[in-house]
Amino acid sequence: MSFLDKSDNRIAVQDNRLIEACYSMTLIEKRVMYLGMSKVNPRMLRGEKPQREFQVTPEEYAKFFPDEVNAARSLKTAALKLKSRFVTLHPREGRIKSINWFEYAEYDDAKKRNGTGMVELKFTPSIMKFLTPLLEQFTQVNILSIATLKSVHSIQLYELLSQYKSTGYRVMTVEDFRIAMDVETKYTTTRILTQKVLLPALEEVNRESDLTVTYKPIKAGKRIKQLYFGITNDDQLDLLKD
Repeated sequence: MSFLDKSDNRIAVQDNRLIEACYSMTLIEKRVMYLGMSKVNPRMLRGEKPQREFQVTPEEYAKFFPDEVNAARSLKTAALKLKSRFVTLHPREGRIKSINWFEYAEYDDAKKRNGTGMVELKFTPSIMKFLTPLLEQFTQVNILSIATLKSVHSIQLYELLSQYKSTGYRVMTVEDFRIAMDVETKYTTTRILTQKVLLPALEEVNRESDLTVTYKPIKAGKRIKQLYFGITNDDQLDLLKD
């Protein structure tokens, strides 16, 4: 990835329930959402009214994600889809709750006269409850740490493991992993799930992020019931220049 100034060091905050929830989103949409989260939730003080709207320009998007060939076109695609996206919270207690991510999404068409290609989106009040740093159980993710990940599954795995960086390991059931990866009805066997989702995501996280992760299946009899991840957090300060 290209070097960024320390002033561009962006932090996105999410409630842990949001990280473990189920939702569909493309890589472009996920990246736009991360930029948005880094803008609406930093340094918010108790009692303050949270900012829900944010803007992303093609120049800003390309700065953080330089692998994108056409940032303006990517933002337009994201804006058209994000308005209808929703998240389904993990049904731990048998109740399913779905929440819309965005109240509106606007796009300034770069192909029109004086068009900038900028998108503006506004998080819904319901989703903002999960994007505040005042929550008791939340996870912070530095955008630099996920900027070169090119798979949504890799980013989702990074989020899941970042929750447990302080403990150095995480154990989760195969069912919970499926929910978080949005593949409840795909890859019906654990073997195929491991081959198609887990191992490719794990390989990219180890290669491209600031986490070093080991994996071990935990069996009950002959069936894999749980997944063990050993987590080491590497120093990524060399991604920032003075």
